[in-house]
Amino acid sequence: MLYATYLLLSLLLPASAHCQANNNKPAKDVDPPSQIHIMQMDEDAPMDQVEAPGVQVHRLADPSPNPEMLPQDERDRLIHKLNLEEATADWDALEKNLLFLRAERESVEELRARYNGISASTLRALREEIRFYREAMARVRP
Repeated sequence: MLYATYLLLSLLLPASAHCQANNNKPAKDVDPPSQIHIMQMDEDAPMDQVEAPGVQVHRLADPSPNPEMLPQDERDRLIHKLNLEEATADWDALEKNLLFLRAERESVEELRARYNGISASTLRALREEIRFYREAMARVRP
């Protein structure tokens, strides 16, 4: 469903912009775009279904290119280890990454105010696990 929204927007926005630029009159003698670009915004979006001639798909190259973010596999490992699967089941990758970034920067009290569905002891454990991971990576990478 989500990828269908992106596909629809990628098709409608250029036409909308053209109509606004021409006083909201539909263009009669305008050639269709030679290629449609679709950018993957969700790592779970089935991009294989939108590949076709004249469509260029831009896939997510790396879900966590920011060095401040934990790699996705490490994030998922900690979610499993700390039994956070249920609390984060409906979250997308951005929401999960924000939890981890905030866990490094905010106090347990601040986190509890944001994430009242997660216990203080679990948030404390999450902060410790992230700290252990960062320390281990600092020893491995000079």
